[in-house]
Amino acid sequence: MVEYVMDNIHVKRYVIWPLTKLLLAFAFMTILGVFLFSVAANNIFFVVSVIWIWIIATRLLPFFVLAHRHIGISKGVQFYADSDNQKFRYRVDQNEVFFGVDDISQVVCVLSPPKFEKRLDILGLGHFFFWKIVLKSGSVIRLSCLVVDEEIFFHNAIVREKKIFPFPAK
Repeated sequence: MVEYVMDNIHVKRYVIWPLTKLLLAFAFMTILGVFLFSVAANNIFFVVSVIWIWIIATRLLPFFVLAHRHIGISKGVQFYADSDNQKFRYRVDQNEVFFGVDDISQVVCVLSPPKFEKRLDILGLGHFFFWKIVLKSGSVIRLSCLVVDEEIFFHNAIVREKKIFPFPAK
């Protein structure tokens, strides 16, 4: 039986490292732009401020909203998979759900367009994805990539769904 939980490795892989790359890339592009376009010394503060307000509004804010949501649904989640018996256990706080492969109606992997199409992510949001497991009982279990970061699930009928902003509902 394999246990999946959110740990520091997943947080670093999906939140800290992409955020660091984004910040470094935008800092480099800002410095390069100021020198390439020969911004006057008295306008540097204004130009850099406008650029960073745009960066925060269009890139960093969506990144933080998405990262916050994925961390929020992953806190306290434990997912156990017994691939030999094809049994699963989903636990969050005091709630537990036991189910097997026969209890699953549909498994959907919700991916951002870059991850769906296996291309380069230039927005910084393309690495996020989540699993939506629909049980025959009508229950829906959502597992963030911060918990289960494998792109292959233990069920044969997997549907891949592309969303621009892979924001898992609770």
